[in-house]
Amino acid sequence: MRGLPRPPQRGQAREWLGQGASIGAQHPPAAAAFRPLIELQHLERNPQALLDGRRPPNPVRFQYTLLRGRLRVARAWQRHRPTASATTAVLPAPRPAGADHGPHAPQGLLPPAPHPGGAVPPTLSGRQLPQHVAIIMDGNGRWAEAQGQLRSAGHHAGQHALRDVIYGAPEIGLPCLSVYAFSTENRARPAAEVETVLHVVSNGLDMNTEELWQRDVQLRWSGSSNDGRLPADLVDRIRRAARATRERTGLILNVCLNYGGRHELTHAARALARQAAHGGLDPDRITPRHLARHLYQPDLPDVDLLIRTSGEQRTSNFRPWQSTYAEYLFLDPLWPDIDRTHLWAAISTYATRDRRFGTTK
Repeated sequence: MRGLPRPPQRGQAREWLGQGASIGAQHPPAAAAFRPLIELQHLERNPQALLDGRRPPNPVRFQYTLLRGRLRVARAWQRHRPTASATTAVLPAPRPAGADHGPHAPQGLLPPAPHPGGAVPPTLSGRQLPQHVAIIMDGNGRWAEAQGQLRSAGHHAGQHALRDVIYGAPEIGLPCLSVYAFSTENRARPAAEVETVLHVVSNGLDMNTEELWQRDVQLRWSGSSNDGRLPADLVDRIRRAARATRERTGLILNVCLNYGGRHELTHAARALARQAAHGGLDPDRITPRHLARHLYQPDLPDVDLLIRTSGEQRTSNFRPWQSTYAEYLFLDPLWPDIDRTHLWAAISTYATRDRRFGTTK
């Protein structure tokens, strides 16, 4: 069997052969390709001989196994081709702002504003960086009360904190940032506070006055737009901002506004139910990939790191599907006291985590 690994590559070969079971849920066609390799291992009475390359397998049996493997792969691709677009995306990291001895930004756009204290991000390799960080921005009201101010002042202060964190994301090379701006449950708060929050969000979407949009930031929106709970002018403003920034290639800022994780899953389930009711989908063949295609912003990668501020240790219905394998980090400072250095420290902590996704090394 030409090309079999020699003893120095035994460990790598065993790792490949051991991936057949775990890879199936992520990429069925690839799993189909691994199965014949595993079967070839059993062609020899001594499985180690296959890895050492000492004894070639029976040529007839080898060709038969190889043919079956090719057929499996072809069938797998045929079955899963309609859902291939639902696989987790890998986003190109934005160029760190400190690269090439100075901030980098596309023509016509400004680099991130520097940290007021002159702080710079730590140097981490691409493999250490998360693809997607999600933040539950908690503590605005408590911060204002501690300052002897109205709760509305906390939401305005929180907007300044968010701007600084957004500037810090491309500086360290983070491709995607999701923020919990307003949940479906927040609508139960006093009307005056809800109005303040939505007013702050609306001001932040003004392409003419908000300095954030002078930077290389692409806006996305995750949330319900058809339940009538958001003012029509706010919906129009966020859609116009998303259209105006959709060609940008820097940081993707996913604003979760009027968002609820259970509502998102219900929305996806309804879409699948409609397809099944019209005969376009066999319910028995529904996979996680089908449901993922109908979530908000399905092309974004899953959340790698989820951060919550203010000392609370719960996720509050935030991105439950996308954060299934996320690392969690709970910070004590209230949100208005957060800046980009907290984001950098959280990412540095993430870089030390041992992520196995249910497997072993």
